[in-house]
Amino acid sequence: MDRAADAAARWHVHQRRKGAAEEPYINHLLELATLVQVQHAHKKSRGAKILKLADKTSNLRAIAASPPPEWSVKRRLEYVEWARKVSQGLTGVSDWLEREFDQAAKEAERSTVFRR
Repeated sequence: MDRAADAAARWHVHQRRKGAAEEPYINHLLELATLVQVQHAHKKSRGAKILKLADKTSNLRAIAASPPPEWSVKRRLEYVEWARKVSQGLTGVSDWLEREFDQAAKEAERSTVFRR
């Protein structure tokens, strides 16, 4: 994990997330690794589903905490709706991660009430 994080940090050193805070992209990758690591995926198809669900969860958290400044409330809500549709095909791989996703989606929706 340490070598992978080091390589990712070097490869993505100049990338930033789209949110207003412009966090380093490596933060997103490390969050994905943390979410996936908990699950210890054994099968590739299951692992791919877990990774995709972790990615969507991380993206929703970022939208709630630091949405891209050019994204309107409508655009953010459309992303939440789309992410929920994607997640429907990812059920049954991790109850914990599914709860994390649901919470992140709710927080992303709530964030639109206060940040217009």
